[in-house]
Order: sequence, then structure tokens, then C-alpha cells
Amino acid sequence: MFDRDRWNEVLMTLRRNKLRSFLTMLGVAWGIFMLVVMLGMGNGLKNAVLGGFDGFATNCAFIWTMPTTKPYQGFQRGRRFLFDNEDIQLIRDRVPGIEVCSPQLQLGGWQGGNNVNYKNKTAAFSIYGAEPEVLQVEAVSIVQGRFLNQQDLNDERKVCVIGKQAVDLLFEKEEPIGKYIRINGVYFMVVGTTQKKSSAQMGDNAEAKIYVPFTTFQKAFNSLNQVHWFSIIAEPGVEVSRVEKDIKALMARKHKVDPTDESAFGSFNLQEIYTMMSMLFIAISAISWIVGIFSLIAGAIGIGNIMLVSIKERTKEIGIRRSIGATPRNITGQIVHEALTLILIAGYFGLLAGVGVLEAVRVAIGEGSDFLKNPGVDISVAIIAFIVLIVSGLVAGLLPARRAPGHKSGGRIKSRVRARDLATQRNQKRKMKRILKYLLLIGLGALFIWTMVFLYQKSASKPDEFATEKAKKNNVVKKTVANGSIVPRKEILIKPVVSGIIRELYVEAGDQVQKGDPLAKIQIVPDMMQLSSAEQRVNGAGIGVQNAQLNYDRNKPLADKGVISAAEMQGFDMALKNAKQELSAAEEALKVVRDGISNKSAGNTVVRSTIDGMILDVPVKEGNSVIERNNFNEGTTIAAIADMGDLIFQGKVDESEVGKVKLLMPVVLTIGAIENAKWDAELEYIAPKGVEDNGAIQFEIRAAVKLKEGETLRSGYSANADIVLDRKDSVLTVPESIVTFNTKGDSAFVHVKNAEGKGDEAWKKTYIKTGLSDGINLEVLSGIDASTELKGAKKEEEKVEVSMGSD
Repeated sequence: MFDRDRWNEVLMTLRRNKLRSFLTMLGVAWGIFMLVVMLGMGNGLKNAVLGGFDGFATNCAFIWTMPTTKPYQGFQRGRRFLFDNEDIQLIRDRVPGIEVCSPQLQLGGWQGGNNVNYKNKTAAFSIYGAEPEVLQVEAVSIVQGRFLNQQDLNDERKVCVIGKQAVDLLFEKEEPIGKYIRINGVYFMVVGTTQKKSSAQMGDNAEAKIYVPFTTFQKAFNSLNQVHWFSIIAEPGVEVSRVEKDIKALMARKHKVDPTDESAFGSFNLQEIYTMMSMLFIAISAISWIVGIFSLIAGAIGIGNIMLVSIKERTKEIGIRRSIGATPRNITGQIVHEALTLILIAGYFGLLAGVGVLEAVRVAIGEGSDFLKNPGVDISVAIIAFIVLIVSGLVAGLLPARRAPGHKSGGRIKSRVRARDLATQRNQKRKMKRILKYLLLIGLGALFIWTMVFLYQKSASKPDEFATEKAKKNNVVKKTVANGSIVPRKEILIKPVVSGIIRELYVEAGDQVQKGDPLAKIQIVPDMMQLSSAEQRVNGAGIGVQNAQLNYDRNKPLADKGVISAAEMQGFDMALKNAKQELSAAEEALKVVRDGISNKSAGNTVVRSTIDGMILDVPVKEGNSVIERNNFNEGTTIAAIADMGDLIFQGKVDESEVGKVKLLMPVVLTIGAIENAKWDAELEYIAPKGVEDNGAIQFEIRAAVKLKEGETLRSGYSANADIVLDRKDSVLTVPESIVTFNTKGDSAFVHVKNAEGKGDEAWKKTYIKTGLSDGINLEVLSGIDASTELKGAKKEEEKVEVSMGSD
């Protein structure tokens, strides 16, 4: 029951000895201040250090193979081996106590960086082949879209989930979901993005990782029947070190490794490190409690001593109160009341100061650092501290108060007069300060309630909230992507049949030409030996003509007189004609050697087009030397000519997709240099043989480009081809991110809003029948309709700088 007179006497006593009361309360306030600050800073250090484990399964281990160090069963030491696909199921079936066994692959090996391309941007990232369960091990959270699922593994989908760093470097402000990136020449569609939960980095940078389905990785990057390492999570209550030991023993038997060869398997046990760090912070917390509580006890002892002094000083007052009828219990209650008031007020302000300092530190450091993060205490600390304060106050008041009732008055005073005087004084002071006291008490009470509410809300955990989704009508297009370029179906390289120098060029790139049109003229540069031989031949032929002419002229008169026969004369005439013909042939040969053209035949010094088309390239200039094409030399290209009305897409698909594409499938082409434009094409060729390229087997494909009337494209454009494998228009779909597939992939379910349930019961598991998927949207055949409310992504907590809400 509230006793106004007693409270007035308590406040009067405190005001009577202000300095003593302040110093006494300061000791208690400092004790609880130190307790709160030490615990709060310890929690901040704990949050920073153990926050490095946020998102990681703390009861997990990682196991990989290493070269053997001991010979065994005929194998030499130093033998290298890898886990294989058979080991996955073997570990899951034979080793008890495993909650998750997740096989993983990494392109390029440990900490291997691989070039990843999007449009004209390239950056290096770590590429992982993983299963959906790896999300329980890795400290990453989904920002957009979804993570890998069982259907991705079963269908060997070419999808990927990329980290925040990949988003920033490759996409900048562009939306990444649904876009394709190229990894070692293989295209993957982005279905989700991640960011790290933990401040610590264990292995590669979590935000520079790209995850692709484990089965797709094996095919796309030629890693069939390989497993680089296992991520293991033990069941609750099972030591992961025991599971780790059992796995190593099983794998040693399977791969014929000496059971005593401890170096044949590498491992990393996260549980051991986490346990060691947790024990360290338990010790820090215990030290903080011990120091803080002893500081509080020291303050309480100080209050007890002060109360003893106060009792001696108030001997007359106690005697008067006894003489007017006060009982020992009443006197004791008054002393205890004063002690409790001192210690609780001091304790509260110490608590308030400690919480204020911690909040100031939290605001100053913002998101925190590797050494301090979100320092503070919860309401349990305040409750325990006040319990200690109350117990200390009772002890500090009761022990001195036991001596107070034995004191007697030093003189005889008329009790009624004294009581009346005291009552008058109290009434006067009560009238003057009543309003101020009430306001002060109300303010202190409100401040105390605010502090308790603030600490309670900091320590209270809010229930998870989820966004809601509904099925919608969408077009679902299942496709694969090939990279390549736009090229003419036929491109002719025009080369000369003689060597020489370009004397004249008649065309340039971009000109349209017809068959037979001149392209260039070549000036022959004769060979000196051939020229000398030709000139000697002409000289010899000239001498032969002179001799034949002399013989003819000398014998012609004799034939006219009948001295020689006509037959003999005919021989001289034939000899003269042959000599003249030889001279003409020698002169023609000399002209061909010297000029490349004769008087009686068309010259080969003018290079002409062999087809109708467009000049794509003229790689020579006037004055350049050219070499003729022959059996020993490819010759110099004068011009490249092609029909630009008949274009094809020439590209490659990897072995994981080549079995899904068929001839005559529709193809949609996008050209990086031309934005917001697409071209239709039709697949007309698939290579029967693949070629290895950057560790992946690639198959060449060709598709005929369908140009609209009057439309032209340039040769050599780099392009992507979307090969449509299947398509359904205007069907009921849900985001695949909210669908869960079972491990066999033969059933799927969603969580439907349950109006009658609360908490976890607010959502009801409902199985659905699914159809076509493009990796982002999934067709729903039955189980839900467009009005069904579905459980979506978890809502992130809003961060505030200073408030009464949770951080």
C-alpha cells in the first residue's frame, strides 16, 4: 500500500544529506553500469566473431581427397584419386547420423577463377557444381529469384545462381533474372542471386560464387563421374567428427587406401572451431557477471554502512517516533525503504546509462565490424540485475535497521506538541512541492517502463513473415542458347592467277558487283630469268627468219627458170613460214612474260568477279604485291564477295544440350550490337561430331536467317540463338521459387494460405501437378487456381537506426 508520509520522509532524508546520498548511489550505479557495458560489449564481440558463422551449418565438415602417402594393395604412394558418383549414395546409405551429404564440383579446382561473359562484359568468378542442399551449408541468402532445385538436377538444366559481385560487375543496373551468361563457352540462364550472410570468409568469396546444377556441371564441363569434395551436416545431437571419421574409413575401403593413411583425405571441421569460440565467449560472459555482481555487492555494502551512520545521526528522531507509538517493525521498514530507494534509483540510472552507452556505440559503428557488432543486452540482464539490487537493498537495510529500534530518546519532549509541529511542517512542504513530486515520479516511472519495453523488444524474436503469391497466366518458353555469328551462306575469296603488283582497284567494300565485273588490274613483275630466256628466243627466231628468207630469195629465181623442182621450192617456202611463226610465238611469249597479256588472247592481269554479290572486304591496296594461287601457295586475296541476301547463323551448343535440339526447330536470334531487335531463323544443320573447347564438348550448328523484304545485316555480327525446345502460351503458372520438389523429382508442392491457422500452421502443404517450365515460371496443371494465396519469399526485417523496435 502506498504510504505518502513514508515517501516524504525518505525524500527528506535524501535531501538532507545530498552529497552523501549522491556518492552512495554513484557506487551502485557504477556497478550496474559496468555490468551492463561489459555484458553488452561482450555480446558485441560475440556477435562479430560468431557472426562469422551466420548461415553456416555449425555442425558440418568438408571432406576431399589428397595424394596417398602409403602404398597399399599394389598401389604406389603418391597416387591421386577422386570421389565418384557412386560414393554419393554409398555415404548416404552406409554412414549413420548424416542429415545432409552434398557433393560439390569446382571449375578449375580450388580457388580457380573462370571468365564469365555477359554481352561485352567479362569478369572472373568461382564456378561450383552443387545440389540444392548446399544452401544449408553455405552462408548465403537468396536476394532475387530462387536457388537450385531437384528438378534442375533431374533435367540437367542450364541454369545458375550468381553472387552479388557477379551482379554488380556483369549487369550493373540491369535486371539479371532470366538473362544468360556464358561460362567457358556454355550459356546458363540466371534464375537467382545471392548475397553473403556472414562477415567471415571461409574459402572463396561467397559473393563471387556462381552455382550451377551438379549434374549439368558434370556434362557441360566434361567432369563426368567426378566429385571434388563433400559437404556434410550431422544430425542434431551427433558429433560431426564421428561422422567424418566414418566417411573416411568407408572411402578408404572403397578406393583402396591404407586405413592408417591419414593424409589421403583432407577435411575441415567447422563444429570444432565454433565450439571453441562459443566456450571462449561463455567464459567472457561469466567473468562479466562475476565482476558486475561483485561491483553491485560492493555498492550495497556502501549503502549499508551509510545506513548505519544515518541511524546514529537520527537517534533522537527514532526515539521520538518510538515515544509516539511507532513499532520496531515500522522503524525497520522505514530504514529498509530508504535503502531500497537508494539502491533501486541508483541501479536504474546505472542501467539507463549503460544501455545509452551501448546504443550510442551501436549507432556509431553502424553495421558493425569484424570485431564489434550490435553491442547490447536483453531484458533478462535487467531483470537479474534488479533482483540482485533488491536482495542487496534488503540486506543493506535490514542489517543496520536491527539496531535502530533499541535506541531511546535523549530527553523528555511532549509528544503531542512535537507531532503537531512536524505535521505542520509536512503540510507546508507538501503543498509547495506536491505537483513537482508527482511529475517527477510519473517521469521516472515512464522512463523505467520505456527502458524495460526497449530491452524486451530488443530481446524478443519476431515471427517470420512471408510475402504472398498467386498463380498467373503466362507464356512458358523452354529454350536453350547457342553463341555464334551471322555469316553469309557462301563467301567467295577472289585470288589472282598471276603474281604482280596491284595497278588499279575498281571496287571497295560494300559495292554490289555482277559476275564478270572487273575488280582489280595487276601489273606483272617479270622474272628476270624468264624475261632473258624469252628475249633470247625472240632473237633466235629472228635469226631463223633471216636465214629462211635468204634461202627463199636465193632459190626463187631458180625455181622460176625451172632449174629446181617445184617440190624443192615448196620446202624453202615452208621453212620461211615456220621461221616467221616461231618469231611471232617468241614475241607473244615475251609480251606475256613482260606484260602478262598477249595481242592474240585475253589477259589475266584483270581480276574479275566470279559471282553476283556484295564486296565484303578488299584486303589489298593499290601498289600491294600479290601472289598467284597454285598448288604450293594459297595466293593473295583480292576481295571477298558474298550474297548478303542469304545469311546463316553459325554457332555452337554443348553436349548437354545437343541431344535436345532437332532440325527445323525455330530459332530466335539476338545481336549484341543491335538493341531491341530479334530475327527468326530455322535450324538446318547439327554437326555429327563434337570438338573440345575449354574443357567442354561443343557441336556446330547452322540456322537459316529469315530476313524481311529490304532488310539487311552485316556479316560477322556476334549473335545469340534462342533455340525453342517447347512452348505453351497463356497457361497458369507460379514462380518456381515457391515450389518444392521431392528428391526424386516426381512430385511438387506449394504452401497455401490457411485462414484458420497461425504461425507455422498459417500455411498448408498442397501438392500440385506441374507441366512445362522455363526455369523461372512453372506451369500448373492442377492443385491450385488463380485465386489461391501461396507462400512466397520471407520478408526481410526493416533496419532502423534508433527506435524501440528490434534491430
